[in-house]
Amino acid sequence: MHRKARRFLHAILRSDGSRNSHRDKNTTTKNAPGTNDSAGTPHTGLGHVHISWAGIIQVGHDYTDDTFVIESTDAQYKLYLDILQYLQREHPTATWSRPAVNALMKSPLAHLPAPFGILVNAIADRRSAPDIHSEDVIDMSVKFDPHSMLDFMLWGMLAVITIRTWHAQTLPAGETPDETRKSAILRSVLLECVTAQWRRECRKRRAMIWSPMPWSRASARELAEARASPKEPMPPVHIMNTNILQAVPEDHPLVLHARSRCGSPLDVPWLGAPHDGYPFCSTLSEYVQMRRTSATQSLRDDAALWVGAMSLGLLEAVMRMRIPLSLLLVHGEKDGEEVLSGDRILRILVAWWTRVLVARRGRAPGSNDSAHLDRGRDVARLLERARNALDEECETIASVLARSGLENSDIVGAVALTMIPVYYIALSVWNELPEVQSFLSPGSDSERPYNLMVAASCANRMQCAGWCPYTASTGFLLRLVDPSLMSNLVRLPPHIRSAPDEHKDCNESACTLYTIADTDTYVARHVHPACACEYVKPSPDDVVRLLSQGVVPVMAYDGSALRVIPSNDTPYVAISHVWADGMGSTTEQGLPTCVVERIAALVKTLLPDPCAFWLDSLCVPSTKSVRKRAIKLMARTYEEASRVLVIDVGIRMQCSLHQSWEENLFRIAMSAWMRRVWTLQEGLLARELWFEFSEGPVDVEAQIGTKNRTEPLPDFSAPYDTSWVPSAQFPVPPHLLPLWHIPVLRFRADHDLSRAGHNLPLGEAMTLLTSRATTRAEDELLAISTLHSPKVDIDVLLSISGPNAAQERMKSYLLQLREVSVWFPMWMMPRLQLPGFTWAPRALATAPPASAGLEDGVGICTEEGLLAEYFVTTFEEEVALSPGNRMRSPQGFYLRAAEPGSRGDSRH
Repeated sequence: MHRKARRFLHAILRSDGSRNSHRDKNTTTKNAPGTNDSAGTPHTGLGHVHISWAGIIQVGHDYTDDTFVIESTDAQYKLYLDILQYLQREHPTATWSRPAVNALMKSPLAHLPAPFGILVNAIADRRSAPDIHSEDVIDMSVKFDPHSMLDFMLWGMLAVITIRTWHAQTLPAGETPDETRKSAILRSVLLECVTAQWRRECRKRRAMIWSPMPWSRASARELAEARASPKEPMPPVHIMNTNILQAVPEDHPLVLHARSRCGSPLDVPWLGAPHDGYPFCSTLSEYVQMRRTSATQSLRDDAALWVGAMSLGLLEAVMRMRIPLSLLLVHGEKDGEEVLSGDRILRILVAWWTRVLVARRGRAPGSNDSAHLDRGRDVARLLERARNALDEECETIASVLARSGLENSDIVGAVALTMIPVYYIALSVWNELPEVQSFLSPGSDSERPYNLMVAASCANRMQCAGWCPYTASTGFLLRLVDPSLMSNLVRLPPHIRSAPDEHKDCNESACTLYTIADTDTYVARHVHPACACEYVKPSPDDVVRLLSQGVVPVMAYDGSALRVIPSNDTPYVAISHVWADGMGSTTEQGLPTCVVERIAALVKTLLPDPCAFWLDSLCVPSTKSVRKRAIKLMARTYEEASRVLVIDVGIRMQCSLHQSWEENLFRIAMSAWMRRVWTLQEGLLARELWFEFSEGPVDVEAQIGTKNRTEPLPDFSAPYDTSWVPSAQFPVPPHLLPLWHIPVLRFRADHDLSRAGHNLPLGEAMTLLTSRATTRAEDELLAISTLHSPKVDIDVLLSISGPNAAQERMKSYLLQLREVSVWFPMWMMPRLQLPGFTWAPRALATAPPASAGLEDGVGICTEEGLLAEYFVTTFEEEVALSPGNRMRSPQGFYLRAAEPGSRGDSRH
């Protein structure tokens, strides 16, 4: 290959007779101070510089003396000098070692001084680096402009790639170079570094398919088509002004409706791209190309253009309106930061939405809708292109933002959440188009790569605002299905119990604030911190006696004492709470009188007579044997209660009948009650599930219209739902609100609890357990085993104790279930360390709920392991898997192949 490349290079030298006589005849030339002609250093003339790679690049046995004549004011030439000065500053004696050169070559371009990125960007615009890994012969038939600094660089870099003959890049240890040698070394290092960075930059550009930048394949195709067949002139484009914001204020009913159903766009960081003063652009690639005209385009400038195209450019193309930058640009939260206001974006979208629908309804019956439908197809293509570009931006090699050194998750997340309302609007306006139905279903976004960045961005924003990392985890947000829910969640302030940094020790795996690690030192809290009232407790003997008879004990408070009565004699309210709120205790210890009085007052609003209630802190003794009896009766306790009342400090402090149900449901979704394993069965088995709001107990299911439903909830991931055609009605009817973020309420709405409560499939249980935790690992299965009865016997689980109780109980639980999904061994999760069960999850709450059902295949749990049938293949030779393709499980996993037609098994 080197011989062939060398032949091409000589052909270039012969193809242009002026190659060795570039000096302008009208230019007087003299040596610059301190330069040396033989070293190939620059010569200056009147406004010109003569430069070459003499002494650096060798062709055959001779060093090339091919000289270029460059304007001394040339922008790229100044960048070249800036880089040389940087290299001189880094190593004043020019003692560049090979490791130092390699480090410079491998350094991300964004981490080097700006002149590197600007020069490499310009060179890559001029020509793409040849792919030396391709089998194609490198095309060296390049016409060089003898007065172009970029061509001077290209000449040197193409020679480096094809010939690879170097002179004086580094020095032997202890040798001091003269000025000539120093100049050669610095220029040699510059050329090698810029060449490496150019090739890396071009590899990144080749990886871009959907980006709005001009080098992506989609942009190149789009721009070529536009040149080949120019479109007919578009009608005059309307220019928005501030009147539109005045006509659609923040509290406009349609804005509130859109915020509820379409989400709340976040502020988009504005990086300073040029926007105003250019013609209207109907495509993203045209928007970028028209504004990317600078001779010194930095990587940051390109990132700014990407943000401009994916926000303002997209909005203008979709709405076919000009949007002045001043209409959306506001000061951000940080000093000197400017952002596109998410609130204003939503308001102009609502104005456009209304305008399009009014125009559509104003057409005469039977009129031709072809123009309207064609516009819908254009919108679908624009949004699909934008979504693909967002997906691509998640890949480091194809990321315009990462290329410039920017953290891209927050920007990608904000840009994506400005697009979600556009999806919904398109679905309502052009719902009859298959293109819209297939491309723009909001539910489909949950599986796209950029949705991970949306979730990560929202989680980061919420955690920075004081939310617990476990509550506002990326995993939880990803399970919301509809990204618009994330944008509304991120706007809510957290509930602060005691201090803004109370979650500083929490992480996405656990909340230390909700976990009571040491129950021996736990102390119940009074209603008011200054209160010092006495404790009140029931008769432990009466509680133990009823539990020994298999009867659930309940309490009645008469204002001075607690009376124990059997539950089968009276209706009662079962209290569901979390110990982190300060109401934990045991029968023997009791609770502060103020707490009991408050609970009794709440119960009285639900059951005035006899005002009986069950609370674990009073009805479950500490003695292990008796405690086990209470646990065995737990399902009956909540199932037979007239009502179950959820008492959660966060819900009480932040939920109210006087605010929107969207926010109330969000607060319930983010509450501590929704994060504990024990509260799952308490919520599922309740006949009536009430929540304590600031006003008192509220029947949430009755309020939102899901109580005693005879049909499933609407599928809000469907492409179009006529129930949310825009209207002035607000708040949104509660029965139209999605419940993806509150699995317990959604399950209760979709299932007949009298039949489903004790026959819960394992896959459903795992889904409902997601994002929940328990203080003791061994308690997880006790808390849900009754949901599987009669398949799982809680007595068997309770009989297992000891230091390894959690793992042994999981083994027993799976053996009792017997049938599990064949996908169990495939999941990335902590696994059991028991012989024959290293395929099994250590905890259900941490296992991925996807594919947990039996519809894809059933595996049989046996004492020896999992017996399942798999389709496998054999290899004639060993196949080495790269580290990235291996199952990252410390226990390992293997399949034993069987003869064709026979039953194979997988044992771990």
